[in-house]
Amino acid sequence: MKKLEEACVLSEKLGTLYQRCELFIALATVCLDLGQRQNAMRYVKAGLDLANKNSCRLLATRAAFVLGMTADEPLDRQHFLSDAFHQASEMGLQELVAESAYHLGIHHLESGNTITAREYLIRSSTLTARLSQGVALTAKSKYLAKQWRRGALSALERC
Repeated sequence: MKKLEEACVLSEKLGTLYQRCELFIALATVCLDLGQRQNAMRYVKAGLDLANKNSCRLLATRAAFVLGMTADEPLDRQHFLSDAFHQASEMGLQELVAESAYHLGIHHLESGNTITAREYLIRSSTLTARLSQGVALTAKSKYLAKQWRRGALSALERC
């Protein structure tokens, strides 16, 4: 994480805005993985602000997804994940569509909206299956081992 923070400072000095935004999103993701929600929120908000100010739609979409993952409030989580899902769909970012659909499905499942949850989880699992066909055989098991990819099918059984 220290290297990412150093790279962020260097990127600011160099004026590489796109790279700096990517680094903010990467830092937020690492913080989220480490359970540091407040730090993740701080980094992702900085990344989203920078992406929006500089019309970096792709990075704004990724930042919205991470912001949804860091949100404590269910309505905020749904709002940002939905934004990421729709924007990713418009841009054809299939991996992000599949992952945001999974998390929206889980959100709706936990909220008791099983029909909506089922729709999102079906979308996620079918898209993941289609995408996995393009992955080399040697890397396919690692690709499918991601928790959210495995979780979509088991969550569908709960619907």
